[in-house]
Amino acid sequence: MFLNFSNHPAESWQKKQFDVASIYGEVIDLPFPQIDPATSSEDVEKLARVYIGKVINMKPDVVFVAGEFTFTYLAVKGLLRAGIRVVSSCSVRQTVEITRDDGTMTKSVHYDFVQFRDYSDNI
Repeated sequence: MFLNFSNHPAESWQKKQFDVASIYGEVIDLPFPQIDPATSSEDVEKLARVYIGKVINMKPDVVFVAGEFTFTYLAVKGLLRAGIRVVSSCSVRQTVEITRDDGTMTKSVHYDFVQFRDYSDNI
């Protein structure tokens, strides 16, 4: 099983990304928790422990983790310690910025999936 632990449901992925994930079996979504920027480090650690336990109990072959940075770091670290393969999505980012005469700006971003890259704890 490929576990998508992010706020980006697999059904919204580009076909190439979904096809690569499917190599590992069924693709299952586990929504990433919403973490308020005012949340303390201690509370983020507690929440990470809860989710690490949930993921371990799901027994995935591979986990894609993407979300709030400190939580992601803790989740990746905990899952690697548990012997679970964890990956990140690698994409080409194309950005178009348009500045209007009044100074307001609109930004449009398009991502082209390239690969999943393994996290490592070898360093």
